[in-house]
Amino acid sequence: MKKITFFYLFLLLSLFLNAQDISWTNPIKTNNAKEVVEYIGSVNDNNYFISFSNNANMFSSSLEVYFFKTNSNNELAGTSETIVFEDTEVLKAFIRDDKINLLVREYEKKSYIVELVVFDTKTLNEVKGESKVLVDFEIEKSDKVIIYYAESKDKSKYCLNYLAVDKKTSKGYLQMNVFDYDNTPLWTSKFDNDFDGTLNIHDFHIENSGEVYLYASNKIPVAKGIYDYKLVVIKNDESGGKESEFSIASDQNISSMSFHVIDSNTIFLATLKDNEINTYKLDIEKEDIISTYKFKVYDGEEDSFNWTLSKFYQLENENLVLPIENKKSMRYSGSGVSSYSFTNSEITFVILDPQDNQVISKTYISRCMNFSTSKDLSHGYFETPYYFTNGSDFYAIYNNNIALDDLVDDGINYARISDAKGSKYYHSIMLKIDDSGKPKVNKLFSMKKNKRMFSPYTSFINSNNELIISGGNVKGFSFMKYNYK
Repeated sequence: MKKITFFYLFLLLSLFLNAQDISWTNPIKTNNAKEVVEYIGSVNDNNYFISFSNNANMFSSSLEVYFFKTNSNNELAGTSETIVFEDTEVLKAFIRDDKINLLVREYEKKSYIVELVVFDTKTLNEVKGESKVLVDFEIEKSDKVIIYYAESKDKSKYCLNYLAVDKKTSKGYLQMNVFDYDNTPLWTSKFDNDFDGTLNIHDFHIENSGEVYLYASNKIPVAKGIYDYKLVVIKNDESGGKESEFSIASDQNISSMSFHVIDSNTIFLATLKDNEINTYKLDIEKEDIISTYKFKVYDGEEDSFNWTLSKFYQLENENLVLPIENKKSMRYSGSGVSSYSFTNSEITFVILDPQDNQVISKTYISRCMNFSTSKDLSHGYFETPYYFTNGSDFYAIYNNNIALDDLVDDGINYARISDAKGSKYYHSIMLKIDDSGKPKVNKLFSMKKNKRMFSPYTSFINSNNELIISGGNVKGFSFMKYNYK
């Protein structure tokens, strides 16, 4: 009876899919298999993508970059020439008006530089005379350097934050640099790292107003093997900064954090330790913990998960969705050959009410997605989900193994199968969670039938608020417009 029920469910899904009129554009072939391709923005009914690859040997490294665009029909409309940078890495690429802005970082003698290179969206050629150095930091050989990029929700401002830490003393400084929409510097602020213990910066957040928040955790030694833990939030703007610290449980060695601003004085934080999440509603002006809440990511028997918190996604009703992914990346080396594996398995979706600091619903997704390659990529192509919201509904698109039932009521099912890209064992799924927390799963297409796997880095919401889904295979990337509403 169960087999018959499953058969009819599969048949109904197939009929539903056939009614969706899955129609792919001709594939866009990339230059080489080593490159990373990402969507960077849309303007004037055109959609823009960057492709870059790093080539390195014992003596030098180079970065190859080119751009391409698609038109309103999602067909290839232009490709730029390939530009080669020496000893350089891509930090960020984005669209502003009719310009492509490319931020690259490079080390030059005793300086660490972030440079802006500007390209025209019509010709895809570099705009001579508009490229410039945005930040230039002096560096010592013993310094560990990290550059953080964050942009506001309305994309009117962004910040480049520079952290330099002496590897021997663990002391250093942090400099925040905020820029306007047109790359004009707005303000700069510098902090010395004079915290006791080990400060772990998780990330930065910038508001539309230009206020920048740093959120971190601090591990402070008290005695041998005994530590105190604090949450640290630094709020900064052009008039100055406010540093707030909050003491938390002594066993909270935090591995991941997510951050949300409720108002100018109140923030909402989620922290992860192993399989446990703590949420905090904090008054940063009074340095007061307003409320706390604790729950498990996975309610079943614990296993060796590598849970990682995503960012919060805010719904129209002001609730927050927090995706929590079981993922990892591995590099294998032997006999002078390296290979890379990007795995993204189970996902838990939690809907939270930040005002009352409570969980509204929790949804488990059982999946197994492993993308393996011999190419040196900064991320895989097919293992990562794509998240977006519409009103008070949350959506996730991802690839999954056909042997798994996505929604699991009691525990998580396992099927450890590792296949290279193009496997017939995968299909692409859209998950919808409505404002009540009720999930619904729809199958979009399959590798076996449609010869495509969902590609998250080249899928996007265009300037007309339409969902453009990208499907990839060894021949390149194809696109289709999908009506999800």
